[in-house]
Amino acid sequence: MADDADRAAEAAARIDLMAPVADIRDRLAAPGRDHCQDCGEPIPTARRIAYEAATRCIDCQTETEERPR
Repeated sequence: MADDADRAAEAAARIDLMAPVADIRDRLAAPGRDHCQDCGEPIPTARRIAYEAATRCIDCQTETEERPR
């Protein structure tokens, strides 16, 4: 039979497992991170997860990288 300490340890373990999920959710919801700085279209969630510093959609980023310097 589990006592209060066991239940508390189990609850803490569940919270620790959810911390990365909450962190990603909070970062994705940060203002200014959900729309492309060039065209204003939404940046897909998968791109924001893969590269959280993304400020452009794939099309605008590709165009920026292909422009001659």
